[in-house]
Amino acid sequence: DHRVHPRIIGQRGRNVKKIMEMYKVDIRFPRQTDNDPDLILISGDEDNCMDCKDELLNLEEEYLQDVIDKEMMGQYERPSKYEEEKRSNPKSTGFVVAGAPWDRPPDTSSTEDFPSMGASTVAPKVNTAWGSNRLGKR
Repeated sequence: DHRVHPRIIGQRGRNVKKIMEMYKVDIRFPRQTDNDPDLILISGDEDNCMDCKDELLNLEEEYLQDVIDKEMMGQYERPSKYEEEKRSNPKSTGFVVAGAPWDRPPDTSSTEDFPSMGASTVAPKVNTAWGSNRLGKR
């Protein structure tokens, strides 16, 4: 089954390389343009090819069983609130933010939005646990 090919190949081809080394065979997967997407070509010694074929069919059976088990368990799981909302109201736009700051252009003349960044002549006093101090002085 072509759905299990990615799992047989593994990350960066690690799984299929291990299988090819273990059975001393060459494994070729079908291209997208091939007629039969499920056909895998195994070449090498006949006994090794048959053993490799058995291994691949066992892996396919295990992977497909995992898929079936996952689907079966999925029917017993409670859907999330998002999925329930999506099912009950398919035309819902989702979460909408109204009156956000990016909805209006900034008022550059506002001193609240853009306070003065000029330097003050006197540093403010800061009270600390060790007494008061002026900012900027140590």
